[in-house]
Amino acid sequence: MRRWFRYLSLFLHVFCLFACESAAQTADVLNTMCDTQSALPAGQIYRMDAVPGEAEYADEELLAVLYGNGILPPEFDVINDFTIRLCGFAEPYELAVFQCVSQRDAYDVAQMCLRRAERLQIRCRETEYAELANGAQVRIVGKYVLMAVCDDPIAAVDAGGKAAK
Repeated sequence: MRRWFRYLSLFLHVFCLFACESAAQTADVLNTMCDTQSALPAGQIYRMDAVPGEAEYADEELLAVLYGNGILPPEFDVINDFTIRLCGFAEPYELAVFQCVSQRDAYDVAQMCLRRAERLQIRCRETEYAELANGAQVRIVGKYVLMAVCDDPIAAVDAGGKAAK
């Protein structure tokens, strides 16, 4: 009986170690990324956990316009959490953090972000923001996907990558 109890105790201890593993919050990772930028224009933050009526709520229509061509991309089915910071319409500054179900899913979400960056590059091609859009960075860190379109996107994704670990 004692031996059985010891095995059960060991199993529960190991289970708790894995089940209670702490994950970085996407909002915290995004804040870390924002802190690397000296002068981000005014913007709006959108969170997956916001409810309709809150300023930070991102409805499917907004996400479909940003990341699909008017249709919500299927990659949103494998996203557990996200926080996105957008600037004004004319300014393509954008920082985003997506926490995916798995590392494999993170690859698909990164492809979605790369398509978004490509659309920004096309939209900004002959504007003062062309260089900014062309410097967009997308990085996978475990189950996280980080996207940065800003003055120093490498610093943003580097810092975000450290915060996501």
